[in-house]
Amino acid sequence: VTDFPSLTIVKTGSAGPLTMGDTVYYTVTVRNTGNVTLTNVIIADPKLGISENVGVLTVGQIAALTGRYGPVSENDLPGPIRNTASASGMTPLHTTIGPVTASYAVSVTTFPALMLVKMATPSSYDTAGQKITYAYAVTNSGNVWLAGPVTIADDKTADADCPSLDAAGNLNGFLDPGESVTCTGGY
Repeated sequence: VTDFPSLTIVKTGSAGPLTMGDTVYYTVTVRNTGNVTLTNVIIADPKLGISENVGVLTVGQIAALTGRYGPVSENDLPGPIRNTASASGMTPLHTTIGPVTASYAVSVTTFPALMLVKMATPSSYDTAGQKITYAYAVTNSGNVWLAGPVTIADDKTADADCPSLDAAGNLNGFLDPGESVTCTGGY
């Protein structure tokens, strides 16, 4: 009888597309597909911080590990999120089988969007030449960070002034989802 050591690995994960803030759940399944028992079977997945010795896999036996990655952030853009796991083991003759690898990729959907609300003070005028001050509330209504600068184009004013994004929201230099800045201008 000839020894035929063999090991297979399958990686599955959350179905995509994902959006910012989601968590990716993974399963790594390793099977002894050979005709000899394998020892010291190690499953590794660096992205998940996993390196686990699952011990002995007899012929046909399966070992599975689960893990998660997230939350999905701007650091994962533009996507997809790729992840590779590996497995290796020791044969009865003390030779290493593997590593065998399996990868999984999940797409990330982004929705960059801005919402603009324009307000005038006073809201009506009754004298020619009366100055009207405009306030423009600019809100990131999407799901990704937006880089600045924020600018306003308005046919009623040429001097709209917007603050630096270093002074907005969490002060990280971006207009994060849900954050707003208020720009001003006059006519």
